[in-house]
Amino acid sequence: MPSLTQYANVTGEQVTNIGSHDMADTYLLHLAKRCNELLACTDVHGIVITHVTNTLEETAYFLNLTIRSKKSVVIVGAMRPATAISADEPLNLLNVVRLATSKQAVGKGVLIALNDQINATRETTKTNNYQKVKTMFDTY
Repeated sequence: MPSLTQYANVTGEQVTNIGSHDMADTYLLHLAKRCNELLACTDVHGIVITHVTNTLEETAYFLNLTIRSKKSVVIVGAMRPATAISADEPLNLLNVVRLATSKQAVGKGVLIALNDQINATRETTKTNNYQKVKTMFDTY
């Protein structure tokens, strides 16, 4: 996304590439270690982690307990795939980069940003990933 460069000098790194059902302790420990290494660098002001939504809140909670920096760490996911007409990935990514570079996010712990909302990790639980919309064709 070219517009990201308006807010930060963004670099990417793939720490792992697994399904959320395979997110084991070894991956969480590796991710936390890598985040702590990056956050110790003087030229890193924050971290954005893209994550599938199935286990996003568990990963965020673990990182909140294991990251030892006041710098911003924001986890983001998307509810609609990139192939959807109204995919939410690009806007979510732009928003979290803006959040991770914000002075207001410093010292807040790991944050979760999704659907134009910012949530504290300790206060977030995924309870419903599908909301049925009734139409005039549905029977009541």
